[in-house]
Amino acid sequence: MAVYAKKNKDTPGYATAWEHYEREWARLDLRLAILLKLMEEPDTPADPSLLPFKGLVLTEEEMHRLLYDGDDREEDAELADLRRQLAAMDRELVRKRQASLEQGGFLPVPYVSQMFGLNEFEEQTLLMALALETDRKYEKLYAYVQDDATSKYLTPELAMRLYGLSGTCGGGLLKAFMNGSRLQEWFFRGEGRTADPTNGPLLTRPLRLDERMTAFLLGIGYADVALRECTKLYESDRDLPDLETGHELQGRLRAFVEGRAESDPLPVFCLWGQPGSGKKLQTRHAAAHWDKPLLVANVESLLRDERPFSELIVKVLREGMLYGAAVAFERFHLLLGEDEAIGKKRMELLNRLQSVQEPLFLLSELAWNPRPLQGRKLFLEAEVPVPEAAERRKLWESWSAERRLEHTADWEALAGKFRFSPGQIAASLDYAVQLLRWNGSETHRTGESDVIYRACYAQVQHNLKKKAVRIEPKYDWDRVILPSEQKEQLKHACARLQYRGTVLGDWGFDRALAYGKGVSLLFAGPPGTGKTMSAQVLAKEVQLEIYKIDLSQVISKYIGETEKNLHEVFSEAQLSNAILFFDEADALFGKRSEVKDSHDKYSNVETAYLLQKMEEYDGITILATNLQQNLDEAFMRRFGFIVKFPFPDAEHREQIWRGLIPSEAPVEDDIDFRFLASKFELAGGYIKNIVLSAAFMAAEQRCAIGMKQLMLAARNELRKNGKIWIREEMGEYADLFD
Repeated sequence: MAVYAKKNKDTPGYATAWEHYEREWARLDLRLAILLKLMEEPDTPADPSLLPFKGLVLTEEEMHRLLYDGDDREEDAELADLRRQLAAMDRELVRKRQASLEQGGFLPVPYVSQMFGLNEFEEQTLLMALALETDRKYEKLYAYVQDDATSKYLTPELAMRLYGLSGTCGGGLLKAFMNGSRLQEWFFRGEGRTADPTNGPLLTRPLRLDERMTAFLLGIGYADVALRECTKLYESDRDLPDLETGHELQGRLRAFVEGRAESDPLPVFCLWGQPGSGKKLQTRHAAAHWDKPLLVANVESLLRDERPFSELIVKVLREGMLYGAAVAFERFHLLLGEDEAIGKKRMELLNRLQSVQEPLFLLSELAWNPRPLQGRKLFLEAEVPVPEAAERRKLWESWSAERRLEHTADWEALAGKFRFSPGQIAASLDYAVQLLRWNGSETHRTGESDVIYRACYAQVQHNLKKKAVRIEPKYDWDRVILPSEQKEQLKHACARLQYRGTVLGDWGFDRALAYGKGVSLLFAGPPGTGKTMSAQVLAKEVQLEIYKIDLSQVISKYIGETEKNLHEVFSEAQLSNAILFFDEADALFGKRSEVKDSHDKYSNVETAYLLQKMEEYDGITILATNLQQNLDEAFMRRFGFIVKFPFPDAEHREQIWRGLIPSEAPVEDDIDFRFLASKFELAGGYIKNIVLSAAFMAAEQRCAIGMKQLMLAARNELRKNGKIWIREEMGEYADLFD
């Protein structure tokens, strides 16, 4: 940084930034005049015929001067006077600059000097380069004093010569132009960088200001247009939503920054959590507390850009420094892959962060455990968790009231079913409002609850369909023919999910339980007794999606693959709180066996892993088995509900027969449901097949469904399953088979 004079109240500051530039250009002109005077060769008359080719033709006299002449000749009076003028102007500019800053004036060059840590020589070099952007006369002057008509731009050699005229030139100035220096990194175009050997010697490489820096210094540009699609600037005091959750984390962010030693560098805060959890809002509130704007760069957009990633990172960080803003890189998790190219880009970003003095944030959807110290920076990570059920309920209630949806749904149930972030809750409600408008239901509230659930599922992005099949629930409680005990168990399971917010949140059980907060059910019973139907009824009752796990996509003969697939299933389900339905679980995970070989060992590992994931899952897991005795006892202890589906007795079978025929279907009056129930000891699945087959027979014969079709369909079903059929035992209906 430049050295300032002592405070002088009698010295007026610059009225405008342009007045400052005019005085700086006047000093530059004076330096150039001195340099021109020094270049005069009074003892060697110039050949008039060579004057038009000065800088292009090298003469013998010039070579002799370069080799043998020194700089120790006596100064004439004119040169001495120019030097006195320059010294006086140096003092004047220091006083004026100091006065301007003390009086609260904004001068772009001193501002960038402070933000980027420039010294006096680097600052003066900026001004020399900026002069070219304001007046083309400097192209000719720079070419002339460099004795090269093709060198119209500032070069490191010329910058050092001009700066040295103030008597402050010393060794080490050349490092200001080395690759990676502050000037080359932030201010000059790529052609001046030493990374490209085709640019010639370092001393003669052109120094041209980057267009964005020129615009900022001259006050004619307010944003880097190259970053328009990749970044967004949030003013500290404009349109800042309230922080509804995460107050504890916000306090930690503020306290850490304000409690550190002034000499300590600011850390890089790595915040992670699912989409909409409030990571960006946390950074906006922290930046606003520090009275700073926030510049957010989207890593996905940066990666998609065709320009070099490192170049874009420099532009983003430079833009943040120009605004004095905190900088956040959202979707940072896209740089956490194991791919070598991605890893290289991640390191490029982390290395660039070292030189930034403003607060920095990395916002990720995935947890990342960085090394605590990387270079000079301290990296601190924290999760922005999904709010607890009680907090989610409050958000649903308050935000729905703002949208006039306050009496349309059971917000406690919604909060318990969907582990939504604040952003997802807001998006669901906004989408529900639009759906209601689309459906023409603004004033008719009867269907709003279903619309809100539909809007909730629109927010869920998962890939469960890769390894599971979604089942569309079509049954309600009236269709399930079960003893009252089993029905009560199913209803208790629904209530556990519906009131989990009260029990876990309001009553404090969430803090007392490390895991096992979900609902796990075991459906055990013979085939066709209603296990799958009951799973659908439960899904419809709690209004959650249900997925039947495709075993062919989960089970693998390769060691470790089954666990990997299970992890993916439960992780994806966690996003939507979907019901996971494992049918025929006894075939999938049977009793753990004595370890006799490696296959037994890894089979037991798979069983244990399923138990672990079931306990960790916050939603509903249903395992259905035809043979309960085949399941491991450890499984039995882990279930909150074990529902045993008995083989239906005659009374229940009659209800099943009656319930399977829709009211719209044409039916003969002579159907003897009691006879069918008592004569055919079949489970509901087989009865369903018989009724459906009879319906198709009736449609083919163009008649109503009657005993004849039902009896014929029953005979076919029994024969299909290898059961004995005796015509004489059909009693009064035996003649139907003639």
